[in-house]
Amino acid sequence: MRLYKSTMTIWTTYDPTEVELTELVHLAENVGAYCSSVTCALIPEPERDPAWDGTDFFNVENDQMTQSSIVATNKVKEHDRETAL
Repeated sequence: MRLYKSTMTIWTTYDPTEVELTELVHLAENVGAYCSSVTCALIPEPERDPAWDGTDFFNVENDQMTQSSIVATNKVKEHDRETAL
């Protein structure tokens, strides 16, 4: 299974380890953080990449997201809609 690996460099004045990813991205897009670079690479064998954690986020058999990831994606979209209001 081939996947794209995206890496962002986000600079903050605080330790963001306790911040949700969606909030960190929001801060980088608006105020409170700065994204200085974004890189993307096609990884033909993610399981050989040192950053791969063996997650079951993707369904290897048909290269589609699993049900749990679809639910997570919908939650992010819902959060974004609520934040925009």
